[in-house]
Amino acid sequence: MGRRRSRHKWGCHMASRTKIRGAPVESVLKSLMDHASGELGAKETVKVAGVEMTGEKLAARAGQFLERYDLAQQRQAEARKAVADRNAVEPEAHAFVKAAIIGLEAHFGPDAVKLGQAGVPPLKPKKQLTVKEKTAARERANQTRELRHTMGRRQKEAIKAGPVAVSVDATAAGTDASAAPAQAVQLATAPAANDAMEPATKAAS
Repeated sequence: MGRRRSRHKWGCHMASRTKIRGAPVESVLKSLMDHASGELGAKETVKVAGVEMTGEKLAARAGQFLERYDLAQQRQAEARKAVADRNAVEPEAHAFVKAAIIGLEAHFGPDAVKLGQAGVPPLKPKKQLTVKEKTAARERANQTRELRHTMGRRQKEAIKAGPVAVSVDATAAGTDASAAPAQAVQLATAPAANDAMEPATKAAS
């Protein structure tokens, strides 16, 4: 959050950072300009920095200083408006510049000299990393992959194409655990026996 500007009861002058008795300098200047001449008589004088001044002269001098503050406030308001106007057209200006560069590149081709003469800035060269920087970048990438459990294409393919292991609990199936190996052997040899019987069956037919 930006710093809030202080305001004072005598007007909307931009507050300075210098204060006298807790009040901004321009506030006191405005007060002196408005009240000093009325409080001092026409012939009364006060010594200000070694100079005798009537109330009117004191007020006039305060007003001269205050003009600088008023001018600063005016210029600041103008600057704020100018910045707001600039920000309003900046997206359009950005799009125009991009389109202009595209058009000039289409016209002149990749000729950097001609493009530069036409006002197109050169492309910013890509920074070449040192061996140390490349190693550090690789380590950061590996740490990120481990943190996010990121897998490469080959790792994903290995998971998709990998064998599916199925285990059968003989006890849960209601059979004797000791008979499970024999059943496995029977199942494994059954296709081979069927293959051996198939030629004999064909010959008999």
